Amino acid sequence: MILSLDKQSDLTLHRQICSQIREMIRSGRLPPGLKLPSTRTLVAEYAVSRNVFLGAFEQLQAEGYLLSRKGSGTYVSDKIDPALFPAPPENRNVEKHKRDYKVHYDFSVGNPDLSEFPLTEWGRCLRKAVSQLKGPEMTYGNPGGTLRLKRALKKHLLLSRGMNIEEDQLFICSGSHQALLLAVHSCLDKTEKTAVALENPAYNALTRSIIQAGARPLPILSDDEGISPSHIPAGEDTAMICVTPSHLFPTGTVLPIHRRLELCARADELDCFILENEFEGDLRLKGSQIPSMHFIREERILSAGTFSQIMYPAIRLGYLIVPENMISRTALWYRLLGYGVPVSVQNGMALFMEEGLLLRHYRKMKRLYQEKQEEFITLLKKEFPEELTLRGTDTGTYLCASFNGMEFNDKTAEILSAAGITADFEFRHYWPPGTVDKAPGIILGFGNMENETMEKGVRALGRAVRSAFQRQLENH
Repeated sequence: MILSLDKQSDLTLHRQICSQIREMIRSGRLPPGLKLPSTRTLVAEYAVSRNVFLGAFEQLQAEGYLLSRKGSGTYVSDKIDPALFPAPPENRNVEKHKRDYKVHYDFSVGNPDLSEFPLTEWGRCLRKAVSQLKGPEMTYGNPGGTLRLKRALKKHLLLSRGMNIEEDQLFICSGSHQALLLAVHSCLDKTEKTAVALENPAYNALTRSIIQAGARPLPILSDDEGISPSHIPAGEDTAMICVTPSHLFPTGTVLPIHRRLELCARADELDCFILENEFEGDLRLKGSQIPSMHFIREERILSAGTFSQIMYPAIRLGYLIVPENMISRTALWYRLLGYGVPVSVQNGMALFMEEGLLLRHYRKMKRLYQEKQEEFITLLKKEFPEELTLRGTDTGTYLCASFNGMEFNDKTAEILSAAGITADFEFRHYWPPGTVDKAPGIILGFGNMENETMEKGVRALGRAVRSAFQRQLENH
């Protein structure tokens, strides 16, 4: 048994000895039943305190690697079969299927501007919320979220979206993802059905979340006005229809009132629920926020929202509103899926809202994003004076751009990546994957870009798009 001990290492001698003997046993170099040298012998050989070796041997005995036989010595356990240990990873360089390009200009969706976030005020609210915690809140808290946040959120939703709800209809979630899972599980359970109809295209992570929740996605091709309710087939065992009525992804379409009425009527016919997913509905840049569908058919509408875009993504704070006939079922699934958000964060958010800080921050960010979007559109029109078409400019921190005669696919996306540009593309969000291999839209986020970077990024985008378009023409 040859050990390599480094007394200058950050790893203690005890851990070095344990690690090396474990590895020798796993590899079979120290076979089952082998007697190990005595600790006195090892002390003389390695000039290490005997207590170090005694401690290491005791640790390995506790883990089952070694056995101590009184009056005989220490042995490798004869119950270990080295063949059952997983093979060590091979040390080889594997060529990647996709190249890793350096990102120079990041137009990713979902990155808000964090430079103006009021960290001092937010930190004060969190500290105050922690200092005010009482015994019951320090256990598992109130089912569905803290009453303080529910009351603050109830008032906020009444003023901003015209939603008059009760606190027990609100469930505080760990972001929009948990809200979606909670909605799908609850609707599947309530209706005893298996399918979820949704817009097509739709954000692909949304579709995968529906599958993760055990549902079967039923994609309904959208037109210029969004999802067409008449295309949702009967007899498909539909439990829920998932829509983004304030900002259809990726085109930014707002579902008009006549479609909303038709959608609710279709839900009545299919005896299913509707989930309005307001992932960016609060960030409306032109005019007031779009009213919720809640007032049209209160007993069928669930609403999911998130604070990730107006606050910051890492806060992981969202909510789900359910009809009164879904409260008990949703509460059950809420407990099964996990509570998700620390009580201190919930109460800190409630305080942030009570003091008017959320509304103040929202108004500030709305002005900032309006200015950014105006600058972004100006730069795009300057770079593409004739061929540019823009969609989805009323809401959110991204827009969908298309260029006359240009279609984006995997090849053109690779050209943009090689130019150091990160963006998303319309063709990637149709379901099932691969059914649409090209589409005109490129999805460009501008929320977290500084003006100087934005200007350089748009110029680089222009060069890359023209290069991709030229290759398309050559291939044709």
